[in-house]
Amino acid sequence: MEGSPTTSLLDKVAKRMQVNNILGRLQLCLLIFSIVYALLLLTSRLTGLIPDLFSWVTVLCPLALSLLTSLLIPFRVSQRESARAVDTHEKTDDLFLTVSSIGKSNGKFKDLVSEQAEQKALNLKPGSIVSFKWQKPLRNFALATIALLIGIFTLPQLDPFGKEDERAKKELKNKSLEEARKETEKRLVKIKKEIEKPKDSEAAKVELTQILKQLKTKPPEDVRNKLRQQRRKMAKMWSDKNKEINADNKRLQISSQSFGFNSKELKKISKDLKKGDTQSAIKKLSELKDKLEALSEGELSEDKKQELASIKKEMEDLRDAINESMGSESVKAAINRALSQMEELSEETKEALADAAKSMKLSERELSRLQKMMDEMDDLQQMMQAAQQADQLAQQMQNNPNAQTPPEYESFQEYQDYLNQMNQNGQQNGESTTCQACEGAGKCKSCNGTGKDGEGNKCPDCEGKGQCSDCKGTGNCNGNGSGQGQGLASGNGTGNGTTGGGLPGENDVASNTVKQNAKSKTQPGRILMEWKTKGLSDKGQVTEEYQEAMKEIREGVDEAISKEKIPPGYHEIIKKYFSSEGLETGEQEQH
Repeated sequence: MEGSPTTSLLDKVAKRMQVNNILGRLQLCLLIFSIVYALLLLTSRLTGLIPDLFSWVTVLCPLALSLLTSLLIPFRVSQRESARAVDTHEKTDDLFLTVSSIGKSNGKFKDLVSEQAEQKALNLKPGSIVSFKWQKPLRNFALATIALLIGIFTLPQLDPFGKEDERAKKELKNKSLEEARKETEKRLVKIKKEIEKPKDSEAAKVELTQILKQLKTKPPEDVRNKLRQQRRKMAKMWSDKNKEINADNKRLQISSQSFGFNSKELKKISKDLKKGDTQSAIKKLSELKDKLEALSEGELSEDKKQELASIKKEMEDLRDAINESMGSESVKAAINRALSQMEELSEETKEALADAAKSMKLSERELSRLQKMMDEMDDLQQMMQAAQQADQLAQQMQNNPNAQTPPEYESFQEYQDYLNQMNQNGQQNGESTTCQACEGAGKCKSCNGTGKDGEGNKCPDCEGKGQCSDCKGTGNCNGNGSGQGQGLASGNGTGNGTTGGGLPGENDVASNTVKQNAKSKTQPGRILMEWKTKGLSDKGQVTEEYQEAMKEIREGVDEAISKEKIPPGYHEIIKKYFSSEGLETGEQEQH
């Protein structure tokens, strides 16, 4: 019977019946899942207990689930069922059912029935017996989809239990933490490159060393021009780095009160930062980072939570110490980011602590970057001072051909030691390198060294000696006198010299100044007369108020230096001025 028209007809009818069964189950499942979807939508919009994840895309979920359920449920139409469907539709009095039931039995009756069924099957079409019933499921799907879409776009979002607001805040915080995480990673990569990059001052040092070597072989005038150019270049580098640090360090206003730190460690860190030393702060940041990394491993027990609270307090105190002493916005922002990430100690505890550890690592790197720039500024300051000393030495060589020529060294440090030694020798002898009156020539400029004026009489300026009256013909001036020059680098003269003192290289760079009135202590009454004298004041008992005022000034010097935008080159000068020795030997004002 296999391959006969009857068998082919019954198989095709069975397949059509199976498809119709699947469509029927799909219709039922679509109804069930659409109702569930509608209930969830109403619960979400009216109570806020369920997150609002409903959109036009999710409307397809009931259809997808219905298809999956309909196809996975096993169901097969037998040949007897398809034969009964054919007999019912064609009214053949169970002819095809009999054929399908006879099976492998023998006899004339089987042959007769089979022959009749095959003749009948040749004229029958499966489509006319069982048609596909797809119209009703499609209509129901369209109606359900339209109803759900109307609910999605028209139902308002209510939040009687505050759940939706809570989820919105959490989502916003998670988004902020994710952005902070990405920013931390990005900044870490950038800071690492800046720290590993060679110092800009090293290249400037090599260039300056090459110029200093030319003191031995090149004309002094050419060397002086190169030294001036190099000084301007280094001064520009110093100024740029100072601006970069000041842009990051939002200096706080000096007030009568400051943060109090109970920990000796934090007091030392604050004190070191005021001096420009960041090593202790970097070490503390590294310790806190290691502790956070250790806590991020394993479960967060009660003991770990207590330790975490202690770490958080240390981070806040360290942030305040850095903010008070340096005002570094980049370091402060990194620590604040770590503190914010530590607040998220829920299911993502490990991830939050790991992010906080990375932020503390960024704080450490930011502080190392600031230290590197400050070190570069110190190097540039020393090089500018050495260039200024070399310039004065070259001027002396230019004015006096018999002046000593410096030896040729290989390193900048050797040149620096040599120039410092020359400067110390000049200060010990009480003289500067070059007399500004005669420009180091030692001759009287009025008579050009002849000792006579234009009429042949004795020159009144040098009294006929032909020597410079300021330097007595030596070409050098006393640094403690009233001459106009100073030592190779600086002197204590009270004249108007332009080559010494101050920050090396600053005379070549324009600077912006702001005029301000200093706040000083005043006394009741009017000042009727005042005059100034040089020297020590008369012996006598200093008033108690004056002593208290001086003590307050000395105690505030370090704090003022650390919080004002004062170049490092002036720190020692200011401290020396306000020291007890400086005040005792300084200029006294009497009323």
